[in-house]
Amino acid sequence: MKKSILLFVLLVSVINLFAQGEAEKGLAVITQDAVKGQLNFLASDWTEGRAVGSRGEYIAGDYIASMLQSYGVKPFGDEIMPEFSRRGGGMRGGMRPPMGKSYFQNFSLIQYEPGEEQSFSVITSAAGSENAVNFGFKTDFYVRTGTVGQTAKAPLVFVGYGYQNKEKGYDDFANVNLKGKIAVVLSGYPGYKDTASAAYKKFTPQDRFARFMAERGKSEKLEKAGAIAIIQINPDTDPMLSWAQNQIYQAKTNYYEADKPMASYYDISMSLPSDTLAGNVPTFTVTQRVANEIILGTGIKFSEFEKTVAEKMTPASKELAGKTIAFHTSVKSQVVKARNVVGII
Repeated sequence: MKKSILLFVLLVSVINLFAQGEAEKGLAVITQDAVKGQLNFLASDWTEGRAVGSRGEYIAGDYIASMLQSYGVKPFGDEIMPEFSRRGGGMRGGMRPPMGKSYFQNFSLIQYEPGEEQSFSVITSAAGSENAVNFGFKTDFYVRTGTVGQTAKAPLVFVGYGYQNKEKGYDDFANVNLKGKIAVVLSGYPGYKDTASAAYKKFTPQDRFARFMAERGKSEKLEKAGAIAIIQINPDTDPMLSWAQNQIYQAKTNYYEADKPMASYYDISMSLPSDTLAGNVPTFTVTQRVANEIILGTGIKFSEFEKTVAEKMTPASKELAGKTIAFHTSVKSQVVKARNVVGII
């Protein structure tokens, strides 16, 4: 009995030592120089930033696939014809060779950005009259479009901050109907400007990421509520600062120097093709004079609204009687081929 126990202990010890040795061998391969060497290539000018669908992305993908192959990781992407067959080897013994796996999963994306033709008009209706003020693209408004252009004319609904937290008893969406209408929404949340207010203490998200996600989620909630467009207003910022067309000075940073500023990540969007137009609600960013024209004669003042909500924590959402927006958006789009690199262990 003692010999059996001793033998078992020795076997377990040998297995543990062997496993530890294999693990140490694997970890020993992962050196700082090795990782730095790979990243130096992936981050080099040859890969051109690796933007989706670009030549640099394909170069980086080929490199990563070659690394997977050298490490013995099996391909697990799209099915492909065996190399022998593709080179004219034909069928063996009348049998077609079985399909194999590639390291690449290929798919299509729709790349899109606002087109040149954009229009935005604030229409005020009164007894026996209608007045339309036509504003200029990248002078008084900018639009983040969906994958297709749209033309519409619809009434306006002010939805405060577009904030919803039913657990804490606040809902800007209550008592208003957004279906088929255009939502006017302020940046922020109840009390965000007054750190001493009860609203700030009650509704402030825990961290910066939570605040970012709360702001980002507004569009999805507004679309779900039926809004056909969104007008985003931030009374504390001047959006015109990023719309200037004359670049007087050369664009220069620590990593970039050219006659024109580097294209922003947000200038061009991409989406997977879909059978529906979900996520296609255009979002307009407007200047203060557009915002003032929208609320003129409606009884709403943004500064008073924010102060009242911070104190009383009561929404003030309502339809803006006599106010309509007519807009037209165009979209420049194209299909882009992209791919993932996939292996399986």
